[in-house]
Amino acid sequence: MVNKLMNLKIYPFIVQLLQFTTPLILLNYLIIYVYFSSINYTFYYPIYLIYLIFFTFSIIILLILIKSKNKNIDRVGYYFLLVTTIKLILSYLLIEPIINQESENNIEKINFFIIFISFSAIEVLLTSKLLRED
Repeated sequence: MVNKLMNLKIYPFIVQLLQFTTPLILLNYLIIYVYFSSINYTFYYPIYLIYLIFFTFSIIILLILIKSKNKNIDRVGYYFLLVTTIKLILSYLLIEPIINQESENNIEKINFFIIFISFSAIEVLLTSKLLRED
């Protein structure tokens, strides 16, 4: 299993993903707990869990794209659209309880969507880098 992952060249992408994610999560905690500390609000999902879920989604997406690139580079775009659509559906299932809350506080909804958009942008950047590699 380890040899297969080494052959897939996933490690540089994981490092880059960590380089993007670490400042994001630190900034997120700083904003939520410093600027919004006066608001007495409990999140449905802890912030670290949302980041962990999206980080896992990103690694799975990159693994699928690297495998598909090794088999047939012409299909990478189709696989990217497919796995991104699946991620979107799973993300909706995650946020559905938050959307259905009858709270006037939208901090958690906005936070979730910012994290979703950030990880989606990172995935697009890493996918474009993957396609430029020889």
